[in-house]
Amino acid sequence: MTIGSGALKTMSSMFKVPRGTKFGADGGYRSIHEQYGMLHGEYDLSKDWTGYFSYGLRNTKMEYFYNNFSLSGLSGAATMKYSYNNQINKADSAEAGVRGKFFTGDLKHELTVAANRIHYTRYMNNRTVASGLKTNIWNIVFQTPENPYSWSAPKNDENTFTGVALTDSITTPNDKWQFVLGGREQRVKVDTYNTTTGAVKTHYDESVFTPAFALVYKPQKNVSLYANYMQGLDAGDSLVTDTDAANYGEAFAPFKTKQYEVGVKYDFGKWASTLSAFDIKSPTLLENSATKIYSPNGEVRHRGLEWNVFGEPRKGTRLMGGLMFLDATYRNTEGGLYDGNRVAATSRWNAVMGLEQDIASVPGLTLTTNLTYNSSSYINEANSFRVSPWATWDLGARYKFKSGGVPLTLRGDVYNVTNRNYWRALQNNGIFLGKSRTFMLSLTADF
Repeated sequence: MTIGSGALKTMSSMFKVPRGTKFGADGGYRSIHEQYGMLHGEYDLSKDWTGYFSYGLRNTKMEYFYNNFSLSGLSGAATMKYSYNNQINKADSAEAGVRGKFFTGDLKHELTVAANRIHYTRYMNNRTVASGLKTNIWNIVFQTPENPYSWSAPKNDENTFTGVALTDSITTPNDKWQFVLGGREQRVKVDTYNTTTGAVKTHYDESVFTPAFALVYKPQKNVSLYANYMQGLDAGDSLVTDTDAANYGEAFAPFKTKQYEVGVKYDFGKWASTLSAFDIKSPTLLENSATKIYSPNGEVRHRGLEWNVFGEPRKGTRLMGGLMFLDATYRNTEGGLYDGNRVAATSRWNAVMGLEQDIASVPGLTLTTNLTYNSSSYINEANSFRVSPWATWDLGARYKFKSGGVPLTLRGDVYNVTNRNYWRALQNNGIFLGKSRTFMLSLTADF
């Protein structure tokens, strides 16, 4: 569901809806067919050096007819839009490299040199079947129209990444110090196309160097202190995914991100704990409210602290969990419009805790429980619409046994045991209803 402009003027948070409310229209569907494969090989050049290569292919075909809602105000009035989307995503990737070790004096070097290429092409056509259909989410009446469109998937965008990377991991005697030095020279080529004429709409072809450095110090065997800095390319946030945007589907050049991190790991023997602090900066896409066009505008900074714990404090009892404080804000936006605001769909506090207990009296049986918590978040850059905090509790069990010599695992899970009714925030003024109490049963076999 999208919170419409009218609702944003009169509402600052979302009201509850009855459990079991159905938002997907009758007649809607999604069909996905995917084929993929990967080939990997290694050859030992000597006892210290190994050459390797990998090659992969993927072809994904998707077709879906779907609806979405735009909330108009507190009364629950809303409009519906139906859309038809079909697309084909094709990708191939290849990598070849050499890795090995050597010594310079007392220092051990583990060197990796690799070259890779990733090519991705998307053929897509997203069309509106009907829009502006009025309803009310307290009493939804679906007006599913006939779909007049047939399959059509013109080329939408094409991305090619090629690069060469070098990494040297240097270790002192007794593994007390470890230094990692690395870098990647990467060429990025991005083309977007006019889906009507097939002509190139935008073109980007540049090379960029991204370094990486890391340091690990072990003052004693069970304690590690570390720090790292690295740069990378993020293609995921450089695509316009808002279906209501004037330039929906437009792909921009991948963003260059910068990450700093420091942390400590303490191994207590039967369990371990880590504590880290991080700072990640990346450019971002923001919408011009007048033109409905998204473009690179300012940056987002994710700064936070993360604590994790995991292990088996007593035989048959395993725990894992973590707590993260995240300060994610916009910076350097045009005219300072959103500077200091929290990044949409991010919570300041996130926590998860899981516990597993083997049942000694029933060999192969394990009971599990998980708690998840997310604090409040916003759906837009202006931080004018807030989604309340939510927490869920899950319970489960798994039973491992053999049948005819084949190892089998039977799993049963109940998600959201208390049937908590909650909303989750999305970017671009979007929200979705959290999963209600759900039962799941599965059986897997290892051959």
